[in-house]
Amino acid sequence: MHAQQDLNASLLNQKKQLDEDLQNLRERNREDSIEIDKLNTQVESKGKESVEFAAKIRAIEYDISKSLARIDDLNRVLDDKAFALKNKEAALVDAESELLKLRAQ
Repeated sequence: MHAQQDLNASLLNQKKQLDEDLQNLRERNREDSIEIDKLNTQVESKGKESVEFAAKIRAIEYDISKSLARIDDLNRVLDDKAFALKNKEAALVDAESELLKLRAQ
């Protein structure tokens, strides 16, 4: 009978320990669930932020593309004007040479 009581007490202690373990696990699961909800909210927020940044990047890339095209256009104009200036300088040199020849006569 004494062995029966010891077994009973041992089983009750095991049950009590298992109940405590179960309660601790439930509490940890509840805390984990709260943490998961917070993380999901952060992920959603970062996802929206990422979409906004991607749109800003596309807009900036478009602006850069327009600026580069404008630079190319201005470089072409500059090249044309430089070519025209060289032609005018050459014509001026020719005219000055001709003028010197005429004065020399």
